[in-house]
This record gives sequence, structure tokens and C-alpha cells, in this order.
Amino acid sequence: MTLSVEAANELQLEQIAMLHEEAFPGFFLTLLGRAFLRELYLGFMTDDRSCCLVAELDSGDIAGLVAGTTLPAGFFRRLLLRRGWRFCFAASAALVRHPRTVVPKLVKGAFYRGDAPSGKTEGALLSSIAVSPKQRGGGVGERLVESFEDWAARKGARMVYLTTDKFRNEGVLTFYRRMGYAVEGTLRKADGRVMSRLIKHLGEA
Repeated sequence: MTLSVEAANELQLEQIAMLHEEAFPGFFLTLLGRAFLRELYLGFMTDDRSCCLVAELDSGDIAGLVAGTTLPAGFFRRLLLRRGWRFCFAASAALVRHPRTVVPKLVKGAFYRGDAPSGKTEGALLSSIAVSPKQRGGGVGERLVESFEDWAARKGARMVYLTTDKFRNEGVLTFYRRMGYAVEGTLRKADGRVMSRLIKHLGEA
């Protein structure tokens, strides 16, 4: 299997949205629908402090993706200012079906600052990573994380951080520990979900 990691392009948005749905069934962003996911990942592609990278097989199929930003504070607000009406239209079906769930979370997302470690502003947020279930265990996730770290370093970031579920998530936590990440702290979301924040200083093993 030949695998290359490159910057995503708009022609891949449908595959990217489908992969996100496949990797994250039942999650909030998936609930918002494929049109919303296309807009979201297009936002990562077109923001000059952000990126969306894809792991592409020689067949042209996408085996995985990673997206993030070196300026997480205000990222979603910037997207809404630039393309707000498109996001609202894309999420309209979910808004009608689940208004009490969707509206508060969209409002909160507009003011999301990235949950950065206290006092650290030089980091890049690894916001989303997904690997096709068919390709798991083949090193795709490792290639994506390493590629994101390389991109972040080129943008001047001194560390990469992310948040993931603290409980019933040992496989993911083990993966990041193996990649050199350490748990820096814990935070609780408004819905009660408890998250671990992991951090890796770039240039360290």
C-alpha cells in the first residue's frame, strides 16, 4: 500500500465528510450533517492559520484526515464571519430536528477558544483526526499526527495539544502516549463530558 499525506483540496470534501461520519457516528458534528461537515473542513482548508491534511492511497481513496489550527482562539468565529450563512443553511435540517441540542452548542462554538493549556499561546490545536475503519492498525494515524506536527512547526508552533475523552478511551490515550504526548490536565464540558488535554512539545521525542 502506497500512502501519501498532502493538503486536502475541495474536490475531496465529499470523501472527507463521509469519512468523518464513518469515524464519529453519534457525535455532535456528525449530527449536523454532511453539508455542515463539508463547510467545516473547507474552513480549515481556506484559513491561513489552519490546515486539513489527508492520507491518500494510490487508488485515490482517502484513508484518513487530520485538521487543526495554530490560532484556535476565534477560529470558529472567523469561519462564521466569513461563511456564516452557509453554515446556518448547512445545519438547518439539524436545527429543525434538534433545536435544544444544536442551538446552544453552535453558539458556544462561535466563542470556543480552543481549550489551550493555561498560559500557553504558542501551540497548535489538533482539532480533528479520523482514520477509515478499513485502514486502522496500518500506521495511518501515526503518519497523520507526524504530518500535522511538521506543519505546525513550520508555522512557528512550539507545541501541539488536543483534547479527548478521559474515560472509556484507553486505546486513543495509549496511541497518543506512544506518539510522545502526555496528559497535561483535565477539563469538563458543559454537558458533563470529562476530557483529558494532551500536549507534546515539538522537537521532543
